[in-house]
Amino acid sequence: MFELVFCIVACALLVIGFKIFEKLKIDAFQAIVVNYGTAGLIGFLVEPNSTTILNHIHQPWFLNGIILGIVFIINFYIMAQSTQKMGASVTSVASKMSLVITVFFGIIYFHESIDVYKIIGILLALASVLFIVQINPKEVNRKFIILPIILFFGGGFIDISLNYNQVVHLKEGGSGFFSMITFSAAFIAGFMVLIYRLISGKEEIRFKNIIGGIILGAINWFSIFLLLLTLKNPLWKDNSSTVYTIVNIGILLLVVLCGVFVFKEKLNRKQWLGIGLAVLAILMISLA
Repeated sequence: MFELVFCIVACALLVIGFKIFEKLKIDAFQAIVVNYGTAGLIGFLVEPNSTTILNHIHQPWFLNGIILGIVFIINFYIMAQSTQKMGASVTSVASKMSLVITVFFGIIYFHESIDVYKIIGILLALASVLFIVQINPKEVNRKFIILPIILFFGGGFIDISLNYNQVVHLKEGGSGFFSMITFSAAFIAGFMVLIYRLISGKEEIRFKNIIGGIILGAINWFSIFLLLLTLKNPLWKDNSSTVYTIVNIGILLLVVLCGVFVFKEKLNRKQWLGIGLAVLAILMISLA
């Protein structure tokens, strides 16, 4: 249970980190590239058998980790573009609503249990997202509607891939190697783009971007490590849909409450109603 709570905190800190980056004028793209490099390095250092990584090339999860890492960096880029073209609210809804894909995948593919409490909880969770994240019609530019759609499916793919590899390929171990490969692949893909941007004069390396990326990378590694640890916990066995719903809503709650009490953001009545629905959703899913 503790790993689930800390996983939510770590994931929320990633989102809050970007709010801090904005205030400190830290370049998000540079920081995210360094973040993946840092996370991959941490995985290499903490994995006791990291020097035998070449022995795992033929493992069925190896290529999956590389593909997932590339999707990581692409999804981040799409998120940045969607935020600029479609607005933060639309982007947030698309990102959080992707839990629908994850939930249905767990129920259909892994035949996870489903009951009235879980159904009500999931519906309340979706409703809470719509209430908390207010969409301004002026932010919606139909010309770029494809961006949040890609983000929706990209987020779902990431969660499904993590769950699938943990359940099918990593039951007997290897989560550390998988995380290391995934983060390293994301770093290499992002680094290639960064090099191009540096050569073309579109980027300029700054020390604070590197420091921000290192801190973000450490948190990112812990978030994935704790998520995989949670999925392995017998308490949540055959209930990944429950885990992802609680994690997504937990992140949203923490980020919103941090915005209110730390960044002094103001919430309207609908958003407070959304927070109440989110808490109720977690309670219902927990009862399931």
